[in-house]
Parts: sequence; structure tokens; C-alpha cells
Amino acid sequence: MRDWLLANWGNILIIGVLALAVGAVVVAHICAKKKGKSTCAHGCTGCAMQGLCHEKKSN
Repeated sequence: MRDWLLANWGNILIIGVLALAVGAVVVAHICAKKKGKSTCAHGCTGCAMQGLCHEKKSN
């Protein structure tokens, strides 16, 4: 097992960094969604999906 880890440490490191980056993006997306912020870069004005990605709040 030790030999395998030593032979593949570079791949393990890269996969770990990529997994952390993907995890950070997912967490940021979830936090923004919970706060009611748009995750779109330019907001909803003129967006073709404008009525689908944000639910209208009914009172």
C-alpha cells in the first residue's frame, strides 16, 4: 500500500485539490441560494430562464 501511495502521490494531490475546489463551489452556491441571492453572473434581467430558476413568493 505504501509503495502505491508513493508512486501515485501526485495524482492523489491533484484529485484532492480538485475535490476541494468543487466542494467550495457547491457550498458557495448553496449558501447564496439560501440567502436568496442569484447565482447568475448578471442577474435575471433579460434571462431566458427568468421565470424558472426563482420561485415567486406568495403571501
